[in-house]
Amino acid sequence: MSHFKPSVLTLALAAAGLGGAFFVQPLQAAEDKKTQTTVVAAEASKAAPENKNDADEPEIERIEVTGYSRSLIDSLNQKRYGDTVSEQLSSDDLGSLPDVSMADALTRLPGISAVRTGGQAAEINIRGMSGGFVFSTLNGREQVSTSGSRSIEFDQYPSELISSAAVYKSPKASLIEGGVAGTVELATASPLAIDKQHSFVANVRGMYNDRASEVYGAEDYGHRLSFSYQGKYFDDTLGVALGYARLEQPSVATQFIGLAYNDLKDVDGLANDTNGPEGTDSAKEYISEGFEVQHLGGVETRNGYMGAIEWAPNDTFTLKADAFVSRFDSEAFARGYRVKLGGPNAAVANPVLDGNAVIGGNFNRTSQSYTRVEIVNDDNQDYDEVDSFGINGTWQATDSLSVSADVSYSAAKSDFRNGLLWANVAEDATLNTPIFDENVAINYQLNGLDLPNIGFNQAEAFSDIDNVMVSKYGIYPFVNEDEVKAYRLDFKYELDNDYVASIEFGARYSDRTYSNDRSVFEYGNDGAFSATEPPLRLTDDMTTVVDWEGDFNYFPSYLAIDLDKALAAWFPDGTPEPVQTWG
Repeated sequence: MSHFKPSVLTLALAAAGLGGAFFVQPLQAAEDKKTQTTVVAAEASKAAPENKNDADEPEIERIEVTGYSRSLIDSLNQKRYGDTVSEQLSSDDLGSLPDVSMADALTRLPGISAVRTGGQAAEINIRGMSGGFVFSTLNGREQVSTSGSRSIEFDQYPSELISSAAVYKSPKASLIEGGVAGTVELATASPLAIDKQHSFVANVRGMYNDRASEVYGAEDYGHRLSFSYQGKYFDDTLGVALGYARLEQPSVATQFIGLAYNDLKDVDGLANDTNGPEGTDSAKEYISEGFEVQHLGGVETRNGYMGAIEWAPNDTFTLKADAFVSRFDSEAFARGYRVKLGGPNAAVANPVLDGNAVIGGNFNRTSQSYTRVEIVNDDNQDYDEVDSFGINGTWQATDSLSVSADVSYSAAKSDFRNGLLWANVAEDATLNTPIFDENVAINYQLNGLDLPNIGFNQAEAFSDIDNVMVSKYGIYPFVNEDEVKAYRLDFKYELDNDYVASIEFGARYSDRTYSNDRSVFEYGNDGAFSATEPPLRLTDDMTTVVDWEGDFNYFPSYLAIDLDKALAAWFPDGTPEPVQTWG
């Protein structure tokens, strides 16, 4: 007699009155039309009459689940049956989410938050611990950083080129040490793992920023595109994977920033006032350094490349070489004005207090104070490079013993250039020897989370080339380089018992070098006009009058200055290069 052992699914369907061969149509969740599960199952032959050759007749029972639900099931099973506390992201998750980088994708997992710079997610925190305590690997290899520290900037990794991601929150012997908060394990495609013989995926998206018209020089449009190919050749013994992803993302913002309350002054003149800081300053109130009102804009451009070749001549040996390259360039500007209230030596009238802090009043420049309004035209550039290459060989020596060897190289370079061009108001910029205008009066009052009330006696001069002169230029490059070479040999021996599944052991050697160089060039003075480094007279072709729009439209206009034209006029023999120096 033949023997048939039905599965749980078979029993359930049999109980419903179905037997023999059957096919269950695709099921679709009502709440999500994109969620689809197809089940093809259970071709079970009835028992034949007495037959002594039952073993020659195979029992066929196949269950296949496809679609997005399969991805969710796989992620849950990896967490359920894993030997560590982990979170998982599969290729289906990454492909269906609109995240522009792995930094955005990883923040969808529990206990992970992003550190954003200019609105762009870069570093991540795990369970409240900063990025310096987070370790990251790509295809099992240690990754270096462009941040100038141990913190990995995950915006370097396009989500379109990563096939899976895992975050391990507890230690594991097979993981490379270093992740105090957690270890992020990224992986690119394995070309022999696909079911199809050839697979090609393309993705094109556009973006439009409807606020770009509010900021002079801001970009309106951006785009995001990617394509990838995976194919198998020579009877599935050779696999090839190629991928490319490009991001061009504009940014725009208008902001008011209050500067730190780092000065003390007795502005109310009350007798026996003891509300201030303890000690000799108990009669004083806290006053702010000032505030900034700025237009921000810029463009981030990232090009990512991925390639892999996998060779498996037989069932026991696999050799894979892979490469990942990322180029991330960011150019940003900040324009507007920076208001310096002048510290404790400024003359303060009609102060408005909130507790013991001054949140408004009339501030006037004195011979001892630095009260002024600077016209700001800052320019920041950041050029980042990440390269990761590796070769891995895996050999199944016996049924129980497997050996793996890996050689890798990872390098990162960051060139961040923080540039500033500041202008101040002169009494008359047409004079051969202009005089810094020291008649400065600033009125302001903060309104909580709403925009403040502000007023300047020099407001009309902010947009007049007969008054505004460039008084200081500065450029401050930070060049970081990070490089690691690593070699790894692992052994795994499978055990056949109910207590210990396997024994893993191995060795790893890595050599990591890191350098951080900083240089500087400064010319002029931002607090006055220098006699030895005189200010620059502006012309019409160098400037554009910029008006504030939206909620900021009551702020006075200012001059946007063309950096290249201003520097060419100020340094006709060429702008000096930054140098490394002490102090």
